[in-house]
Amino acid sequence: LPLAVGFQVPTPPLGLYAGKLTSIEQAKDGMTIAAPNDPSNFARVLVMLDELGWIELKDDVNPLQASKNDIATNTKHIQFIEMEAANLPRARADADFAVINGNFVLTSGMKLTDALYQEPSYAYVNWGAFRSADMKSKWAQDVVAAYHSDAFKQYAFTTYPGYKYPAAWQVAGNCESSAPAASVAK
Repeated sequence: LPLAVGFQVPTPPLGLYAGKLTSIEQAKDGMTIAAPNDPSNFARVLVMLDELGWIELKDDVNPLQASKNDIATNTKHIQFIEMEAANLPRARADADFAVINGNFVLTSGMKLTDALYQEPSYAYVNWGAFRSADMKSKWAQDVVAAYHSDAFKQYAFTTYPGYKYPAAWQVAGNCESSAPAASVAK
C-alpha cells in the first residue's frame, strides 16, 4: 500500500526519571539505570545517555541500532537493569534512575513533565499518513490543516503537557532538553 506522509502527531517521548536519585546532578560512578530490554528502545536509551555525557558511543554507530557493544566508554560505569518496558515505572525505586517510554509513563499515572531529561530527537515522533492516492484530496488536506491549526495546537499544549510536539509547530524548548544546559554537557 503506497503511503504519503501527512503530519507529525504529538507524541509522549522517552525520558529519564528519578529513582533513588532525584536529579541529574546526583549522577554518580556505578549508578544503576533501569531501561527497556527491547533492542530499539534500548538503543534510544544509549543515545540519551551519550547526550548526557554518561557514556560515549562509538563514532560510526547507527543510533537506531545502538547496543551495549557500541559503547566506547562507560564514563559513569553504569550498571543497566534491563526489563520489560511496562515494568519500568514500578522499578524506579530499585534503581538510581529509570529511562521510561512516554506511553508507560502516562499509563502508570506519572507525568511526562516530571522527566529529568527527555530525548531531543524527532526520530521517534509518530506520523499521520495517507494513501498516496488520497494525499492531494480535499479531505486529506483538511486533516493536515486541522493538525496545524492554532486551535489544535492550543488543545495539544493544554491537554498533552510534556509531549514532543510536531517540528513544524516550531515550539521553543520542545523536548530539546528538559535538563539544565550544564547537566548535559559531556
